[in-house]
Amino acid sequence: MGKEGTKSALRLRWQVRLHAHSLDREIAAGADPDASPMLRLRSEQLTAPGHRAKLAAQIDQVIDMAERTAVVNSAELPLDRPEVIEARAWFLQLRDALAGADPVTARGVAMTLWLLRNRESPIFAPVGIGEEGERRPGALAPRVQATLAALEPGADDSSSAFSR
Repeated sequence: MGKEGTKSALRLRWQVRLHAHSLDREIAAGADPDASPMLRLRSEQLTAPGHRAKLAAQIDQVIDMAERTAVVNSAELPLDRPEVIEARAWFLQLRDALAGADPVTARGVAMTLWLLRNRESPIFAPVGIGEEGERRPGALAPRVQATLAALEPGADDSSSAFSR
């Protein structure tokens, strides 16, 4: 690769790093990873074995934190512990899919990122506040199931129950 090619590749990596969050949202919403060089590179980053392993480890941490009997004071958003415990089996399947060697889709990985890191995710308390201010339990498990389904290559993007 010549000097211009190297500069171009570095520029692309910088742009992807700068716009990773918005690219992740686009990918999670079903954008075609081949639609642009930025989406393609971000998709490659998301599905890289090292990135997948880190997400699998984060899922283990979430489960461990939810199963603790004592609530730890932290600056982090509080987990909705009952929701995480209820969705534990789905989380373990998600973890195993990420940690495994089988191919996964960038969309499913981006959806996993949203679940684990977005403050609007049902993983964090309070979950699903209704119009009357009542908590609606059961919002997390369907999201984890949809994320797990989206990890499968060939998954139908239009049928996902994942919405923000």
